[in-house]
Amino acid sequence: MDGGSEIDAEKALSQLVRTVDDVIQVSKSIAGKITHVATASFWHSIVGVDRDRKPTTKVLSWADNRSRDFVPVLRKKLDESEVHNRTGARFHSSFWPAKLLWLRKKQPGAFSKTAQWLSLSDFLSLKLFGDSSTSISMASATGIFDIRKCEWDKPLQRSLKLQRSHLPHIAEPSQSFQLKPKFLKRWPRLAEAAWFPAIGDGAANNIGSACVTKD
Repeated sequence: MDGGSEIDAEKALSQLVRTVDDVIQVSKSIAGKITHVATASFWHSIVGVDRDRKPTTKVLSWADNRSRDFVPVLRKKLDESEVHNRTGARFHSSFWPAKLLWLRKKQPGAFSKTAQWLSLSDFLSLKLFGDSSTSISMASATGIFDIRKCEWDKPLQRSLKLQRSHLPHIAEPSQSFQLKPKFLKRWPRLAEAAWFPAIGDGAANNIGSACVTKD
């Protein structure tokens, strides 16, 4: 085993669409409108997309540790304690800095074609809503997000040679999305629903387990 843990982004989208199909079917007997949709996704994933919004890489999950050899490279180049103070994350194979160095070294063709780096949930948002904006929750799990300023960490951007356009927009906490026309047609019951950006699964589990009523 080489430590890889990959997901096909397009297959994940297809599975999500089928899941929503099933939920809509089951909910037919429930009266009332669906006004909001809250979502959660696993943390620490990364996938590249090109200018046509097509995946350039597989989704590397939190468990993919092929970038482990780049952790000491980061520690030699940067002050880990300072980075930890700004981002809340130490250098580790589950975070984006090491993964990006690995991708640049091991998949240079895909890396050069990538216009933007996203979490899996951001990719799904891009396909469902036409907007790749990410939540503060998801951004905080990348390891390159300044948790005090609530923005992408500029020193790490410079070190990793990332332009601002390479990273998704940070959504406001109150921001919501609407489905693209083809999905509105597929799911008319969700025509008026506001979708919120995904938050991390660990956070959702801690604050929302068994929360199924308005109270």
